Amino acid sequence: MINILQGFPAELIVVFVILGIILVCLVLVFLLAKKIRDMVFNKRYDDNNTLKYFYASDFENLEIEPIEFISNKNKIVGYIYKDITINDYKGVIVFSHGLGVGHNQYTTEIDHFCKKGFLVVGYDVSGTGKSEGKTIKGITTALYNLRDCLTFVESHPILSKYKKMVVGHSMGGYAANNITRYNQNLVGIVSMAGFDTPHGLLSEEIALANGMDIKILGRMFKLLDFLYFGKQGLYSSLDAFKKTNIKHLLISGNKDNIVDTVKNFERFKEELQDRENFEFLLVEDRYHRPNISLEASNYDQETNIQLMELKREYKNKIPEDVNREYYDSLDYNLLVELDKEVMGKIDEFILDCFK
Repeated sequence: MINILQGFPAELIVVFVILGIILVCLVLVFLLAKKIRDMVFNKRYDDNNTLKYFYASDFENLEIEPIEFISNKNKIVGYIYKDITINDYKGVIVFSHGLGVGHNQYTTEIDHFCKKGFLVVGYDVSGTGKSEGKTIKGITTALYNLRDCLTFVESHPILSKYKKMVVGHSMGGYAANNITRYNQNLVGIVSMAGFDTPHGLLSEEIALANGMDIKILGRMFKLLDFLYFGKQGLYSSLDAFKKTNIKHLLISGNKDNIVDTVKNFERFKEELQDRENFEFLLVEDRYHRPNISLEASNYDQETNIQLMELKREYKNKIPEDVNREYYDSLDYNLLVELDKEVMGKIDEFILDCFK
């Protein structure tokens, strides 16, 4: 057998071997990053009939009108919500939901805004709920859907008559943060638990959960977002903030265990402290949903711990009857109980925007 390395300097052979090892390691890290990302985004988020969600029929005087619009070739399904006891509406609020089965996770907030005199547009992001889409694909999908929803609102015979603003949470908060790249015709933006970049969210969430900040993994998440969405997948909320004069209210819970408060909210506050169009609200003893009550927040954490214990006990294969008993035992009204003080500050900001 001919030795193809014969005649090569030993030092050069060592370099080739080291480069080969580095390349293999990079490929393995890339595949690991893709596997982690696929676990979150390479699927649909549909209601599996475990958690209970509230609908318009669960609220007094709340009426809905079905809507549809196209975003990235997918049909997006949603509703216009309104309080039927109100005739003179103050404006339109477009609600951008967080990662999950759709906007019905937030009907309590939607009802709240309707009772304050607003028309509210809620919809399911592509790959969730009633909307089309084989998978959610990534956080940037929420930004595209919000952009196209606002286009729909601006062409609607009734909605187009009103001033409008955006309220978003988590994934929807990121979309709200970056929507000014596409639409400046807004009177204000409320972003709850929003974050800077999609790839940053994944790497920071891993760091919060495991105490390990693996920077190379974050770079692979960034590469994957670019491969899926191009430069739009790398949009930074902070960059968008610095290029707009639209009023923003940024809200975070100081105990958020999904979005790193220091690397996102605190960083935004430090970078934007001289900008008069930005307001900041850090809610003490709140986790990822900073606008729910303290009792609701603590109960949410307790129920999550109970579910994790069940998963450990049954090695992630919880029997159907045990699973059903767990979900049936939850106090769903408490889980979505709003914090009056936080919502009051949001209301105050919104009313000021619509002046």
